[in-house]
Amino acid sequence: MEIWKSYIEGYYEASNQGRIRSVDRVLIFKGSPGVRKGVVLKQTLNSKGYLTVIICKDGERKTEYVHRIIAKVFIENPLNKPEVNHKNGRHTEIQDNAVENLESCTYDENILHAYENNLTSTGNVKLSEAEVSEIKYLIKAGLSNP
Repeated sequence: MEIWKSYIEGYYEASNQGRIRSVDRVLIFKGSPGVRKGVVLKQTLNSKGYLTVIICKDGERKTEYVHRIIAKVFIENPLNKPEVNHKNGRHTEIQDNAVENLESCTYDENILHAYENNLTSTGNVKLSEAEVSEIKYLIKAGLSNP
């Protein structure tokens, strides 16, 4: 079942299934009120292979990552971990941004997940076994980068 929660109050909502939509709202155009119907936003792949949407508020447009919006709205993050990991290692389809496929993580945890699951691509730096061991040690000791 799809659950929608507010992302930007009065403007946007996020779904547990990885979708973002605008909400119905009243606008004044040439002195007359009118209703702008909400719609599910089109998601596009950016150059890094992540799905993004364009968010407009108060005349300003900005591009945001869908997985970050979903995580912010649905995932508790009491340790304030700065990154979002795709558990299945994929991020190109809407279902890859479903809340059950996302988790908050540190940079080190994200890199370690990619390494352990053979998700590094040709553009990424490969870690040595010693570096992997050090990252694992730091994560277990609670000393990884915030």
